[in-house]
Amino acid sequence: MDGAPSPTHWDGAVLNNGRQGVGEGTMIEHLQPAINEAYGIDSRDSRLLGGYYNHVFETSDGAMVIKCCRFDREDPAFVEAELAWMKQAAEAGLLVPEPVPAKDGGMTARLSEEWFVVVTKKLNGAAINPRDPEQWNERLFRQWGETMGTLRRSARHYAAAWAPPFLDWTDDRLVREALAPAGSGRLEEDAPVWDLWLECVQEARHIPQDPDRYGLIHHDLHPGNLLRVGDRLAVLDFGDSIRHWHAYDIAIASQAASMSVRNREERPAFVSRFLDAFAAGYAEADKLPAEEWERVPFFLRYRSIYSYLYHRTSKRPEEWSDQEQAILARMREDILSGAAYL
Repeated sequence: MDGAPSPTHWDGAVLNNGRQGVGEGTMIEHLQPAINEAYGIDSRDSRLLGGYYNHVFETSDGAMVIKCCRFDREDPAFVEAELAWMKQAAEAGLLVPEPVPAKDGGMTARLSEEWFVVVTKKLNGAAINPRDPEQWNERLFRQWGETMGTLRRSARHYAAAWAPPFLDWTDDRLVREALAPAGSGRLEEDAPVWDLWLECVQEARHIPQDPDRYGLIHHDLHPGNLLRVGDRLAVLDFGDSIRHWHAYDIAIASQAASMSVRNREERPAFVSRFLDAFAAGYAEADKLPAEEWERVPFFLRYRSIYSYLYHRTSKRPEEWSDQEQAILARMREDILSGAAYL
């Protein structure tokens, strides 16, 4: 799934609500016998953790995380590539969830014609709280940057050794649609946003894609995908990994961090402070060319537009609640005014 967090992850939780497909509210119940058979575990009474489609669960004993995947949304080959990258990241010194093999030795298990599943051990730690100044400070931002730098280093080595089948940025649904003639699925009121999106995509096509700048990225390293385990940060959810510019991964983290600042006028100054600490930590793990840091503002703009269009095209207009409509309207206003670009 080419997932995209909303401009705020608090808003994103609202936008993600209601994304259950037919039967997904009870998916874990009707899949339990097959899960138990495939893994030899007890998935009864598993509780919902979340996920964009409400498809991630925790076993009742809190020991394992079960991700139920539909074949029409995710390819097992891509999921197994993500698990292999997680293994490489662990070998590079990062804390990541440990995959649990099925009884047949596979890293995923087919449950039916519609579903397959992947299981990992659950990491026990504390969620990052942006409202707690004891946590949300330069020390965390520096450690966050070091974590992403380590990810970049492990991804470069992994890509060279294994050539994983990750998507390229041009394979993304919204990028393909931007380069195609305007289709019937676009809402008329979004035409100005699509025009801006096409400009971003065209500009990105001229950015060099050499290994120093471009490669496998996490694509969603926001606070919700970090976990405090002792004095270390663990990285969660590699499910949106893609080949893209490393500056884009930095922009995604910066945009997510900036949403902790309620006053929008104060966000640019916060992002500058965040990036100073983040870059210092990043440099401890890996070196990114200086000019790539200068591309972060462009990719902040890119991400803002991408996030809006991703959510806007994920459901039909009549399926949005009033609250979701208000969030999307604010996102659109920010994009057209330039306020979202920091």
